[in-house]
Formats: sequence, C-alpha cells, structure tokens
Amino acid sequence: MHQSQLSLLAWIGILFLTAIGMPLTQGTALAGEQQQAQQAEDIVLIKFRQPDTDESSDPQDRPRGGGSRQICKTGTNQSEIVCTNQSLTALVPSNQLSSNTSSAWGLTVEGRPTLWFYVPYSSNAIHQVIFELLDSNGTKIFVEDTLKLSDTPGIIGYRPPLSQALEIHKTYRWHLLLRLDPASPSGDAYISGRIKRIARPPHLQQGQDLRQFASTLAKAGIWYDTLTVVSNLYADDPRYWQSLLTSVGLKDFIEEPISRCCASSK
Repeated sequence: MHQSQLSLLAWIGILFLTAIGMPLTQGTALAGEQQQAQQAEDIVLIKFRQPDTDESSDPQDRPRGGGSRQICKTGTNQSEIVCTNQSLTALVPSNQLSSNTSSAWGLTVEGRPTLWFYVPYSSNAIHQVIFELLDSNGTKIFVEDTLKLSDTPGIIGYRPPLSQALEIHKTYRWHLLLRLDPASPSGDAYISGRIKRIARPPHLQQGQDLRQFASTLAKAGIWYDTLTVVSNLYADDPRYWQSLLTSVGLKDFIEEPISRCCASSK
C-alpha cells in the first residue's frame, strides 16, 4: 500500500473518531450538568436541630388527631375530589414514645408566639374551634372558643391574642379541639402539645436577613419561631418551608396551602 493511501486512511480514522467523540463529550457534559442540578436541588437549605432535653418527652401530648375517617376535599381544579387519610396535626417536631404515643414540644423566644396546625377539614364542616392554653399548674390562662377558620383544608398559623405574654423559662400546654358534629362529641378532632418560652440569645438579631435569621433559629432549636419566619419566605422561595418540614419528619405537608388564622366572632 502506498504511503499516500496510508495517510488517507489515518486521516479518515481521525475524522471518524472525532465525529464519534463529539457527541460523547457533549453527552458527558450534559450528564454532568444534570447531576449538578440534581445535587443543587437536593441541598438542605435549612435543618432544624432539636434541643437535648427531657422536656421533649411527655405521653400527655397528642400531636395528631384521630385519623380513622377518610377526609375528602375539592382539588385545585374545583371539580376533582381528593381523598386523604391525613388527620388534624400540630406542626411540631414529634418524639415517638411508643407504638401509639408521641410528644410535641417546642421552644419560642416570643411572648405571643404563632402556633401552626394542619387542618384537613373544610371550614364549612367545622362547627366550633376551641383553643386553650394552660400553665404548668394546669390553670387555664387563655381560652378562645369563637374562632372561625377559613381557607381550609390547609395549614394555619394561629397567634393567640394573649392579654399577658408568656413568661420566660416556663412551659405551657395548649389544646386545640375542632367540633365537627355538635350532636356527637365522639367525632371531635383533638390535639395537644407544649411550648416553652426562653430568653432571646444575644446572637439572635431580628435585623438579619430572613433566611439567615431562620437558619440561626433552627440551629438554636427554637422551633415555633423558625417555622413562623420561614412561612414569611414561602411566597418568594417555598424551598425553605419544604426543607424545614422535611428535616423534622413533616414532609407529608410541604405542598399544603398556608393561611393566616383566625377570625374571632366575639
């Protein structure tokens, strides 16, 4: 074979390998970009650190109501009926104590904090809402029995209009009861949990960027205020809300609508 023919064959081989290599290189680059995008999507934006304390365990807490009934609600297109087995739930980190009991406890630095709940019932199906707050002696310091819910099913943030602020270093128990059928109390939905106010740590400055402030609260283990701050970020970036709920085992509620609560008929 002449030298010129060998050169021609070598040149053809180079062109062939180049033609094959180009799409492979592009494919590798594309796969790398997709992997980076997935890794970015999987980043935990905010993670809650539960404080180490014996107070987080109390069998009297009831973070979830009875879930034996299947609840149906109208879908986003207003014609589809979506059924769920979700129950009335306190959006609080839950500490499993046994197969059928768990506790619900969290910290706040606010004297008049916001508490968060998932309500699976339509506001039209709720006959009465009763919220109670008790001190450590079991004395009722606040009772609200004329609340009117709206925009449910969904998540509500309720800030009780307390006449006096919660005291620092004291733990309070709350109760939330939804009366669905006034003729049958056995059908009531009921949950309970606890909240403790602590002194504001010096490094917690409200003038911070909301994302930074929420992250600082989460690292300090201050649950109720972390969730409230993150709720204010939801409209601009729902990923923070979703990341926080996922970090404490509340992933089932990340897509539920959020509304402020509540109107009193007094």
